[in-house]
Amino acid sequence: AAGFTLEWTILNTNSQLYDYIALGGPDITNAETGSFASNTTGGNQTVTLTGAFKPDIVFLFATLQTASGAANNNSQYTFGVMDGSGNQWTMAQKTQNASDPVNSSRAFSNTKCFFMIRTVDNNVFQDMSYVSMNSDGFTFNIDTAGGTAILIGYLAIKGGRWKVGTDTQKASTGTKSTTGIGFTPSLLMFGSTCDTQAAGTADNARLMFGSTTGTAENTALWIGDSDNVANSVTDTIMSNTKCVVMGTEGTPTTNAEAALSSFDSGGFTLDWTTADATERVFGYVACGSSTLPGGKNIIANQAVKRASTY
Repeated sequence: AAGFTLEWTILNTNSQLYDYIALGGPDITNAETGSFASNTTGGNQTVTLTGAFKPDIVFLFATLQTASGAANNNSQYTFGVMDGSGNQWTMAQKTQNASDPVNSSRAFSNTKCFFMIRTVDNNVFQDMSYVSMNSDGFTFNIDTAGGTAILIGYLAIKGGRWKVGTDTQKASTGTKSTTGIGFTPSLLMFGSTCDTQAAGTADNARLMFGSTTGTAENTALWIGDSDNVANSVTDTIMSNTKCVVMGTEGTPTTNAEAALSSFDSGGFTLDWTTADATERVFGYVACGSSTLPGGKNIIANQAVKRASTY
């Protein structure tokens, strides 16, 4: 009634930390997770939900697997999101296995909902863009087909108000507001490849995820993997006081980080406590209430916290 329970079927002897986002309240009327195989040729592809509802937002994720439980020697990951108004962004990373020097790269796009990088270079392997939310699912277009049926996981949600968009890091410390959302958020999720491009690929595999449900509830994690080095340089950063962290592997170095300053009418404000002069792009997902003013009811039992030990 006030949380969730996990059954850990495999454990190690170390105490570890994980982050979570809990969504609830009467606004959320339908939600479904599942997976599908992407078409091997270009053109529209429709995914039908077993729950037969029209989503307001869809999250997509993949690791270049062709079937559940399949294995791949290369490190490849894609995350994408699209809302019912057609706003979308996606980010991806790849590191080629047994490559000397290391071959790693990243990609971000605010015109695609899915982007996967080729293993051998920085070119696109497969990318997709939003077409529509349907009465029983969603449709996207395969703009570039890789010729392989990739297994893609999804989370589709109906209810609440959602807005997907992008912004840039503040180039100095202090607060910066993002506007144009159209409602007061009560949840924000963030993603970035720590690059200045809103659409394109770059060397070095870097990904950042973050989220916040209030000024006292922030969490973020960052991973980095250097390209073109003889011995791999990989690092991670995790924070339960910031919702955005931009890093560089090697030490690692935190180049910029921010926590929520306020949820605003029509947007939000971040407080950049650390910043350099590089205006790195990040994507955001804003969620708010569709039934009550001020975004007060979409998240019952709000929680974005670092978990206790298991």
